[in-house]
Amino acid sequence: MRKKYYGHGNRGGVYKIANIIDGKVYIGSAKTFNTRASNHVCALRKQKHPNKHLQASFDKYGEEAFVFEVVEVVSGGKLDRTAREQYYLDKELKKNNWQMTYNFLKKATSKEGSCFSFTPEETRKKLSKAHKRVWSNPEHRKKMSKIRKAVWGQPGYKETRPVPSFRGPHSEQAKRRLSKLAKERFKDPEYRKNALRTAFKPGHKPATTGKKLPEETKRKISMALKGKRVVIRPFIVENDIIAYKFSYQAQAAEFKTGMETLQAEGRKIADEIQRVVMEKLQQPGGAH
Repeated sequence: MRKKYYGHGNRGGVYKIANIIDGKVYIGSAKTFNTRASNHVCALRKQKHPNKHLQASFDKYGEEAFVFEVVEVVSGGKLDRTAREQYYLDKELKKNNWQMTYNFLKKATSKEGSCFSFTPEETRKKLSKAHKRVWSNPEHRKKMSKIRKAVWGQPGYKETRPVPSFRGPHSEQAKRRLSKLAKERFKDPEYRKNALRTAFKPGHKPATTGKKLPEETKRKISMALKGKRVVIRPFIVENDIIAYKFSYQAQAAEFKTGMETLQAEGRKIADEIQRVVMEKLQQPGGAH
């Protein structure tokens, strides 16, 4: 599904999902356009979208037939967005064009919650009931208690545990601990191979793609790489996937030696070819 945010992907307002083949549209409102677009696409791909009319059309025409497009950016809260959504729904009604929409309801709802739940309060109650049922099982509580005690029993874990992003940045101790764990994982050849296969997978985008690094981060990277020469050496991993091994000055000599060896072997082959040709030419009838 193509997406047309017009530079407003992180903002909210009214949007539409249009079928470019038959002209039908779905009109909705969202707090954040890119999040809502991702939710729609994910549900449609899994064939779990609550709007069965839109789902059937998606299955029939395919994902490429649909476009998610920002209609209007709306400042304010949910009620403001709902009011503008209702304005566009009314426009379709006035044109006697309701049969060309995927919307079931002619009145926009102002309930907070996911667009994938017609009754968010009831959904929350069901989830609460399900969690209570799980935790009422003594075996489950015992199992989870054992796991948590093992984790929290690790020396220094309480002081250096990762802090969720919504609670602020990691402490310096936590950063050092996470750095140490990452270095230990990367010592495993199998882990490195899988990490490189993922990094060089076609279409893969690093987490920093499209993001501007802070000046302090840039300065630290620059200081860490100063005086170091990066060498890129290709190697083959299983399933004939080509990845690349990055090394620094410590491996430059090895790389240089390898190149010199290849050049020497090439010269030997060239000399041997020349010798054979000359022998042929010196034989009777060899020159024409």
